[in-house]
Amino acid sequence: MPSLAPSRRAPIAVTLLVLSLLPTLRLCAQAPTEIAPGIFAFTPNNTTDFFPDGNTTVIIGSKAVLVVDAPSVRLSREHVKWIRTKTSLPVKYVVNARWHLDHMSGNQVYAEQFPGVEIIASGETRDYSVWRNPSYLAQQLALTPEVVAGQRKKVIQQRATGKDPDDGSPYTPDAAAHDMAGLDQEALEWSTWRETRLVQPTLTFEGDLDLDLAIAMSSSGSMSDTRQGTSSRSSRNRAR
Repeated sequence: MPSLAPSRRAPIAVTLLVLSLLPTLRLCAQAPTEIAPGIFAFTPNNTTDFFPDGNTTVIIGSKAVLVVDAPSVRLSREHVKWIRTKTSLPVKYVVNARWHLDHMSGNQVYAEQFPGVEIIASGETRDYSVWRNPSYLAQQLALTPEVVAGQRKKVIQQRATGKDPDDGSPYTPDAAAHDMAGLDQEALEWSTWRETRLVQPTLTFEGDLDLDLAIAMSSSGSMSDTRQGTSSRSSRNRAR
């Protein structure tokens, strides 16, 4: 990993208790499952082997809303629309559990819709996102409709011959249908990638993170504001 200039931050000890790793369902209805009172989990309705997209957990507290992971811009907009049907409370925190685009490409939606929202991630997560996500986004943008059309033509040719031209292995109708569905999804999502603007986490932490259902954030160490490059330390810090 190349040398970065990460924000100044100090270790903190906290506990993050969120359920965001539910099984991914391909092309399922985009509706949340209530897994506990006030805690809802979305699984993506647009995931294929060609196009991964992430799960999202929404926790509605007594003062604000916490969101864990912000997948594609399209899905994140759907999630915000749904949240507003459930509560008038603002989304105050978005936690990015990992640095991949399917966890954070929708950060911009929350930044646009909820001024003052804090986007939280570990320091390592933010560093990797700054380092790698611009190139990954460029790869998605390179899959233009023209490129996808060329790949679709290749699938049709392989289906006709029944062989993979690269290694001569059998190419079954099921494999062709699978690949074609993935390409169709890429074509649908390309316009979403064109709208994507990478928004990096605004707060980073080390160790564990503790967020309760009242959306009160606490630590025994320090949090770092990446926009200002400053950190604060106290015996028990709170952000409300």
